Amino acid sequence: MKSTPSTSDANPASNFPTLIYGTASPISLAGHSMLKSATNITAASIKSYTSEVSTTLQAIAMLEANGFDILDIGPLLISIAGTKETYERAFQISLASTEYPMLNDFQQKISVTIFHAVGDETGIISTKGTPFEGIIEDIAIERPRYFHQPDPIPRLLVSDVLRVPDDLALLLNATKAHRLGYTGLGTKVAIVDSGFFLHPFFSERGYRISPVVLSPGAEYPDVDDIGHGTAMAANVLSIAPDTQIIPIKMARAGRSAIVNSVCAFNTALALQPDVILCCWGFDLENPPLSAADQALAASISAAVAANHIVVFSAGNGQWSFPGQHPEVISAGGAYPLKDGGWEASDFCSAFVSKIYPGRPVPDICGVVGNGPDGDLLLLPTQPASLIDKNRLPKASEASPEVSEDGWAIFSGTSAAAAQISGAAAVLRQAHPDLSPSHAKQLLQACAKDVERGQSHPRFRQEATAGPDLATGQGVVDVHGALLKCRVWSITPKPMLI
Repeated sequence: MKSTPSTSDANPASNFPTLIYGTASPISLAGHSMLKSATNITAASIKSYTSEVSTTLQAIAMLEANGFDILDIGPLLISIAGTKETYERAFQISLASTEYPMLNDFQQKISVTIFHAVGDETGIISTKGTPFEGIIEDIAIERPRYFHQPDPIPRLLVSDVLRVPDDLALLLNATKAHRLGYTGLGTKVAIVDSGFFLHPFFSERGYRISPVVLSPGAEYPDVDDIGHGTAMAANVLSIAPDTQIIPIKMARAGRSAIVNSVCAFNTALALQPDVILCCWGFDLENPPLSAADQALAASISAAVAANHIVVFSAGNGQWSFPGQHPEVISAGGAYPLKDGGWEASDFCSAFVSKIYPGRPVPDICGVVGNGPDGDLLLLPTQPASLIDKNRLPKASEASPEVSEDGWAIFSGTSAAAAQISGAAAVLRQAHPDLSPSHAKQLLQACAKDVERGQSHPRFRQEATAGPDLATGQGVVDVHGALLKCRVWSITPKPMLI
């Protein structure tokens, strides 16, 4: 599949949303646009792409004068929103829309709508020849992202599932860490997702949940109508029960498509969490990155450079971006067997990135069910939410479950990423200055090897003894990583693992 969509006629203007989200890149210290960078931006190089304050202020004034709403202002990018006509008038272009084919988490081939300037389907808008030239390098039109959630047809009885928090804590060896007093206390995990609903699961246990933060374009802070973000919080807290959860609700078009991911990610970054959890992405196999993808990749590198641990799900059958970004912890999945062993989950992605050559995905695994549905974890969610209605366990005499009760069965690399984020919070409690790269190394070094099974049928990577593409370094061992972290924190030195 090509990384840019095939050419098609522009849709009628009536098919465009009222607001189109984008990011503006003020002239940077590097002297060239990061949205057109020929090389991948990293945490080491990101500083050169920052802008002078005076340049950023001038860019903001010009954008506002031309009718754009300013949603977020960062050291790298300015998040904006405007109508189709506003973009066309300001940058002297015509906008078109194209349908892009991809595989969703229901294992269905779908098409998503991407907006772009006529003649350039990468989503970049040049400012050359406009009044913005010399102040703003380029504009990136946002691409839709999708939550990594499984098929809505449940297949297991309640007796066949794992429950949070205890089952997950035991499987990932977090219970021993908790008994040593390492529960994530004093850390913060920002969950950039569909929102959060205060389910009794959380309130009865006294978990630390901050009020929901609305990213620009999002609405209704007390509602999680998908239910995904609520369930992800339960996964995090199973591993780090005393971390502070900061839910960031993303703007969406309809019930699923995320329309302003760069701004939502930067909203989380501004809150200075220890860990940023993102369980969403875009099915992107081949280079080059679009302008919006470049903007998101740069924001991730900026977060890592500022010492924030960033965790992304690797995908449930997708070539998931940003799950393949080299500076994130990319979460895959393994299935727990009744004999105490593990096998690679055939619901999860596993591949070598073509965008970042040589980058294997995933890095490490959490607990995930097998295909075709990924059913495994009984998780709290908002009653009558999309997931609650569709992820119902089969009714039986032993388990007379009913729909819309606030409990659902599912998993996937979203759940794995949340579990790994909890593990990272535990390590941050033990070593508050732990860098993102060292957090990844610690988790990988102590992982439990997976020698059986294979990844999603789209990739068919085999699990073997030692590191492999199917499961990375293996399954997270929280207690093992904690012990190594405590030793390292007492005698700081270059890590050899």
